[in-house]
Order: sequence, then C-alpha cells, then structure tokens
Amino acid sequence: MAKQESASIKQAVTPAAVVWALGLCLHVGLLAVLAANGPVAWLAALPLLLFLPWLVRRSSYAHALLSLIIVGYIGIGLVFRDQPGAFLVACLGAALFLSSTTYVRFAAVERRRAAAQAAMAAPDR
Repeated sequence: MAKQESASIKQAVTPAAVVWALGLCLHVGLLAVLAANGPVAWLAALPLLLFLPWLVRRSSYAHALLSLIIVGYIGIGLVFRDQPGAFLVACLGAALFLSSTTYVRFAAVERRRAAAQAAMAAPDR
C-alpha cells in the first residue's frame, strides 16, 4: 500500500505541476499587487482575473495566451516604474511570463511522453 501511494505521489509531482503551481502563485501575487494600487489598477487586473479559471484547469492554451498578454503588463510596469508598485508588477510579470511559457513546454513534453507510453502499451493491429 505504501509503495502504491509513493508511486502516485511521484506521478503527481511532475515538472509541469511544479511550474504550474509557481505560476498560479505568481498570478495571484500579481493580482494582489494590482488590487492594492487603486481603481485604475483594478481595471488592469480584470483581464488577469478572467484567465484564472482556465489557469486553474491547467489549460496550455490559456498559459500560452497569458504569456502574450503579460508582456503588456511588463511594459506598463517598466514605463511607470517610479509609481508605487509598478516595478513590482514588471518583475512579477516577467516571472509569470517565464513560468507560463515553461509550463506550456513541460506540459507538451508530458503529453508526448504519455502518448508514446500509450502507443507502446496498445496491442498491435
């Protein structure tokens, strides 16, 4: 029984799962920083808030689209870096960009590996 639980834990903790959890924490952190900066930043947080359900479901498409949209947040954070919290938005955005692109890559590798294992396990026709 203990070996079976250990095997299931090893399967659940994959590189993609770790990067997904890190990205989700960065996403929530970025939302918190934007929420703390007033009504204008609340409007800026709205697109990120809309992505949250798809990111929780581990959608690779949502992560890929987020990596394109987050570039704007990085740019805005750098342009207004003398405003309170703007440089933090740029730094969190850069980290979120890296984690979302890394997640897309790791998830693709895991899908490819699972497909190869399924093909090897399937009987020949």
